[in-house]
Amino acid sequence: MSRSSCSVDGEPSIGSVLDDFGTGYSSLDHLERLPVGSCAGGMQISSAAATLPSVSVAITVRDVPEEVRDELAARAARSGRSLQEYVRGMLVETAARPTVADVIARARARVDATGARADAESILAARDADRR
Repeated sequence: MSRSSCSVDGEPSIGSVLDDFGTGYSSLDHLERLPVGSCAGGMQISSAAATLPSVSVAITVRDVPEEVRDELAARAARSGRSLQEYVRGMLVETAARPTVADVIARARARVDATGARADAESILAARDADRR
């Protein structure tokens, strides 16, 4: 939910609340799309949501095979968490790690930027020297 207010000469004149009812579209950015002219004296928008440390969203996953749901529920139970807590933890952990494609892209970008090249023989020699 986003809250905004319009003030004229420092006095509040219009207040509004946008509630997306869980659709994910509650944002002060959407106010700009509304057919409303500007306020005389300027428009001040303040957001209660902007002061919150973080805002979470709901995600619905459809068509999950029953055996997958059962396995995730069993893993959640073994870890002492609800299925929702378990899946949320998996999502947070997954998002915190870069994908393999991202790591490779960054490595290629560094190689392209530095022009440094290493052949397999020198990599293996460095690995072997590090093991001694």
